[in-house]
Amino acid sequence: IRDFCLSRGLGDVYKRQPPLPLASTTSTAGKFLSSVNHSMRARAQEFVLAEKAISCFEHQRLFSAYKRVSDDRNKIALKESEEEIYTVYARFCLEKNVNPLPVIAQMANAPTALLVDTYRLSDEHAIVLAKVLQHFSRKIHTILLRANSLTDAGSAAIVRAVDFETTSSFRIEQNLVHNGFLRDFAANLAASSTDRFVLKEFSLANCRVMCPNLAGGILKLLLENSDRFRQLEYLHLEGLKSGFNDSVINLLVDFANSGSLIFLDISSNNIDAPTLRLLFTKLVANKNLRHLNVAWNNMKAPGQETSKAVKTLLMEHESLLHLDLSHTNLTGEDAVIVAEAVRDSRAIQALH
Repeated sequence: IRDFCLSRGLGDVYKRQPPLPLASTTSTAGKFLSSVNHSMRARAQEFVLAEKAISCFEHQRLFSAYKRVSDDRNKIALKESEEEIYTVYARFCLEKNVNPLPVIAQMANAPTALLVDTYRLSDEHAIVLAKVLQHFSRKIHTILLRANSLTDAGSAAIVRAVDFETTSSFRIEQNLVHNGFLRDFAANLAASSTDRFVLKEFSLANCRVMCPNLAGGILKLLLENSDRFRQLEYLHLEGLKSGFNDSVINLLVDFANSGSLIFLDISSNNIDAPTLRLLFTKLVANKNLRHLNVAWNNMKAPGQETSKAVKTLLMEHESLLHLDLSHTNLTGEDAVIVAEAVRDSRAIQALH
């Protein structure tokens, strides 16, 4: 850091701050540095310096210094839009008194997307990202936060900041969602005055759910706002493990029948055979669904009642192309019934 400052004419800034050691392999930046390819080491070194320097310099001086280093070495040609992203993120980090993390860099290359995959985030970092979402609400169309160890407070902060008028894909996966997330999702929808959202994909896949009524609460909100969510095509609710009773299935089917849903994944939710039979029976009237995944639930029932409901669905549904029944405890008799339906179906193309 000292050499970086002195070589760039920032010695006066450095003198006001204690020296910082170069990132070790146990630090965030050090892990990033050690993981990159050797040919990218020069660029990674600049990243380490920039990340460490944020805690030393005012954000404007940091970025101007980082820009000069990058330009001098012809490594990175930063655009004005990229400067704005880094500067805004640094300012929000300073306001919340948290160390910046290397989670915003991809926005410089793809300013319409916020993608944070398998990177641990505290509640404070989630709040900073929420501020970034609000600041760039008209630019960001894709949001993915997967396996970030988010608490309910962090997830709630994110969903509260999403602008569903411009966001086409919203995915919070493998994080914790609870009543706070549900409450702020409802508040976000209530605060919006638009009559049409552009959201096409919504996912809570494999989230840890602390309240058994979360799935029902989400589906109730979607159904109540079905006219605004008419463009929603992909719905991922797999791996929530609980909450899918008959009333929730009724909400789910009513929403699927009211809009443009073509993809539905409710696998791994401990759904029992009678509830699945209700789902298959009610989906017969659906006109849009093309992909249905109910894997890792329990279809085993006396008299093959569930598989008979599947047969009716396959024979009468005119657009269902893909059905996943894997790991649902089907017996040999069930398999024969489903196979006959596949043979005679006019639409189905793939069965698992």
